[in-house]
Amino acid sequence: MFKVGNAGWRCKNLTQATSAPRAAGRPFGYQHAKDKSQHIIYRSVDDDVIELCFLSGWRYTNLTKATDGYKAKGDPCGYSFRGTQHVVFLGQNDGIYELVHKNGWNFRKRPLGKAY
Repeated sequence: MFKVGNAGWRCKNLTQATSAPRAAGRPFGYQHAKDKSQHIIYRSVDDDVIELCFLSGWRYTNLTKATDGYKAKGDPCGYSFRGTQHVVFLGQNDGIYELVHKNGWNFRKRPLGKAY
């Protein structure tokens, strides 16, 4: 659901509108202030991390495939910090992983909490 100005709340099936994979977990949303984009992150039925993004229209990106990353075991969450976007999730090997977007998505292949 989303609200458009004074027009009130509306409902739109974003997976259908973007042809994105079906969700298996709970979606998580955040806004990126730098470009005023809106993001919804979720785990697909194939355990991939999926991003729905609205800038001038809705689109989806399979972040697991785009970053050659790991499959998710838990539901991902995302946030914006100092001009970068971050998505954190529990991998199927029980490691906590991070995807970082600054001029494109990148994947930190080591679990968080381990020395780099």
